[in-house]
This record gives sequence, C-alpha cells and structure tokens, in this order.
Amino acid sequence: MTDPTPPTINPERSVEVAWLPMWQAQLVVHELWEAEVPCVLVEDMTSHLRLASFQPMARIFVMEPRREVATAVIEPVTGQQPPTLVR
Repeated sequence: MTDPTPPTINPERSVEVAWLPMWQAQLVVHELWEAEVPCVLVEDMTSHLRLASFQPMARIFVMEPRREVATAVIEPVTGQQPPTLVR
C-alpha cells in the first residue's frame, strides 16, 4: 500500500483560520494586520439560526500559505487554538 500524497498548499485558496465572537475577531484582525498577514473578517449571521452561539460571531479568512503564521498570531490573543467551522 502506498502512502497518500500530502495535500499541496494552494497559494490561490483562502482558508478559514478562526470563528470567534465579533468583539474578539476585531482584536485578532488588528493583530494579523500588525503582523502583516492580510485577512478578511466576515460576519456570521447564521450562527444565531443554528443556536451555536448567543452573540454575534465572525469568521476570519487568510490565504492558505499564511495559515500557520495566522494561527500563531491568533493563539496569544485568544489564549487558545482558534476554533473554525470547517469540518
């Protein structure tokens, strides 16, 4: 049996790096910009419909090659590994 090939990092693909309360996501976006990691914050209006959250939530996306750097910036701000909605 052969080993599966590792997934390649696509420089054109955006990936989710965090799903956070809106207030916390704004702090994280600021820190990502300070670390020169371009990112996008998207309000998650469906979180209330799923009852997964009782407060406004946001998702943060970066380009796939910057995922590890973004995660390293986010962890000190939030105090934990950032959760995502990616399953």
